[in-house]
Amino acid sequence: MKADGCDFVILRLGSEDSDGRYYDPHFVTLYNMAREAGMDIGLYFYSYALTYEEAAADAEFVMEVIDVHGMSFKYSLYIAIEEEDQL
Repeated sequence: MKADGCDFVILRLGSEDSDGRYYDPHFVTLYNMAREAGMDIGLYFYSYALTYEEAAADAEFVMEVIDVHGMSFKYSLYIAIEEEDQL
């Protein structure tokens, strides 16, 4: 992407399904590739949270993944809420 003129990337960390929260198996690889290319990085987590408690748990999950992998970000960390029942 850097070769195509992109200076930054917002990566999808993961989401949740019937088994719980998960992070995309390609997330760490894409993060490392973007870092090696000198790109600035942000991330988002696609949330299905309907309550404050669920959203807070999503945010904690994101921070745990970041901490475990020793990651840092120049751009924001987003929690994406796009489902009809969340609006």
